[in-house]
Amino acid sequence: MSNKLPKGDRLNATYRHEFYQEQRTSPFVGYSKMLGHAEAKDKEHLLEQYISRMLKNGYLDRSYCMNFYTNNQQGNGLDELLVSITPFQFQIHGAAQLFPHLKDMLQKFFANKNDPTKQQQYLASRKRSGSQVEPFYDFKLTFTSEQALIDHCNEVIRRFGEDQRPRLKGWYWKMREINNFVNA
Repeated sequence: MSNKLPKGDRLNATYRHEFYQEQRTSPFVGYSKMLGHAEAKDKEHLLEQYISRMLKNGYLDRSYCMNFYTNNQQGNGLDELLVSITPFQFQIHGAAQLFPHLKDMLQKFFANKNDPTKQQQYLASRKRSGSQVEPFYDFKLTFTSEQALIDHCNEVIRRFGEDQRPRLKGWYWKMREINNFVNA
């Protein structure tokens, strides 16, 4: 029987992390997906689960900075920083600013930093009912033209209602950048 830890799937993971620790000269790197395992389709919940798992496993106690990035497989310098966590605060960047549950979870976690038991209860639970709208916000979607992206956004509003418009607006601008429609 082998005691090997599961290896991260650097090619197929949606997210990756870099943890900076006093005793290490280089960052501790890991991935949201393990080899041979599937990832959740709801990418917001996946990021929440990933961060929660790292916090529950005590990495914040051993790190002076925890950074979570997209994993675009194009080189670490091109991955988008999504969340930075230090023992005293957190910052949400880029596409992760569109994830309201993530911000809420981290605010509650830090509001209770003097009560570790209470902190744990605010970390993401293992299960959350999947939203039908989540696949429409996937950052791995590609579009052949800006009009195709606009049509996709209009379809989301038609199917799921006007209350999607604020989140969709931020997603649209990020997808314009990802799909290189910025100068179009």
